[in-house]
Amino acid sequence: SLFEQYCYHLTPKQLAAFPTLGFEVPDMQGGTFFLEVPPDMYLQSNRCLGAGTYGLGIDPALHADGSTVLGDVFMQAYTIVHDRAQRRLGFAKTGDSCDPE
Repeated sequence: SLFEQYCYHLTPKQLAAFPTLGFEVPDMQGGTFFLEVPPDMYLQSNRCLGAGTYGLGIDPALHADGSTVLGDVFMQAYTIVHDRAQRRLGFAKTGDSCDPE
């Protein structure tokens, strides 16, 4: 299956039919916010050989608690600001403008 790191030929229509993945993340005020990763980000052609062939770009959970690292696939969808002094992260969708107008 796709989740066992196999590659599959997908047409653009089939690729677009996969769901957008959502991640609920805690915020600093005790609430949560939602981050999304579309299928064209988590299904990657560079993991497989051949045009139109895609594999899952998220590795299976490798930690004892079942968690996984939200790595490069996740970061492609967002511009992430690392504020080490305040121990926090900021997220903006890649391509969003910071211009207040």
